[in-house]
Amino acid sequence: MALFQSWDFGAQTSGQYTPGSTGVAPPKTQITHFLKQNVNLLRVPVAWEFLQPERNTKLNATNVKVYREYIEEITSQGAYAIIDLHAYARYKSEIVGESPNMPASVLVNLWLQLGGLFKDNKKVLLGLSNEPHDQDIDKWAVTVQKVVTALRKDGIDNILLLSGTDYSSLKAFPEWYKSMKTVKNPDGSFEGLWFEVHRYLDTDNSGKSTECVASHADEVVNVAKMLKADGRQVLLGETGGGSTESCMTYLPELVQAVVEAYPVFSGFAIWSAGAFGATYELVVTVQDDSSPTGWKDQGNWLSIKKFLPNKASLAHRNKPSTGGAKKNARRSIVSN
Repeated sequence: MALFQSWDFGAQTSGQYTPGSTGVAPPKTQITHFLKQNVNLLRVPVAWEFLQPERNTKLNATNVKVYREYIEEITSQGAYAIIDLHAYARYKSEIVGESPNMPASVLVNLWLQLGGLFKDNKKVLLGLSNEPHDQDIDKWAVTVQKVVTALRKDGIDNILLLSGTDYSSLKAFPEWYKSMKTVKNPDGSFEGLWFEVHRYLDTDNSGKSTECVASHADEVVNVAKMLKADGRQVLLGETGGGSTESCMTYLPELVQAVVEAYPVFSGFAIWSAGAFGATYELVVTVQDDSSPTGWKDQGNWLSIKKFLPNKASLAHRNKPSTGGAKKNARRSIVSN
């Protein structure tokens, strides 16, 4: 998989947003570049305040138009797109569902408007919030439940990605899953509700180093066993490392574990492509005018290309099967 990241700049992990920040749009030429490699899912982060400058108000028509055009450029070419709300469970630095000024209804308002724009395009997945952290997980589960219920009752049945806490940590998933597994559709089902986890391979799981210290494939195996028993699915929404010997060794080991855990693990994503320049530590492709596509892939990306699907496809949202026949239909994502 591969992931596109952009429009998230200006939104910090604290939830602080720089007013007027527009981010940098991912180059559209990268869409074709990756789709030609059988990548079939692109993740496009965006700051909440970029789309909705004030809570409970109409979306910013100009900014939404730019973002929507990019999402639809992806889906028009047959791939799937994730709307990644890069919010950290926060709006204007306040935790949604905990702060008296930021009740759950604020997030519901945003997603009813944004989800409504894409309700007829089932190639669009809705990431309700990127990397929540340092919040009350039980209160957060209640907040997410309110969003899910509102979306489903409004006829928005796109796949929803649910993150817990600790920056969506794969390692911490067994703990936050206890609270988040209670989130369900109004009819009591879990169809179309995928969990999202992140796992970087450097010493502190921050994704700031070009060196990797372990694959953490064992964490994938453990989570897969847990979710298979419950009939649930999860997406490895972010991983990554530098184009170094250590990362080019450990990244394939992690990705192989994810592929082998399909369909419980619905796929994987690597950070990052898009608007990041050649000097960014984890960049997976850089501009190269001598290349037919205008892009030159880096060692970190090349090390996992063998795990891309033979035929671009994204599995349906049904509960994971117990057989292995579907393993040939694994999917891919690129992160800008």
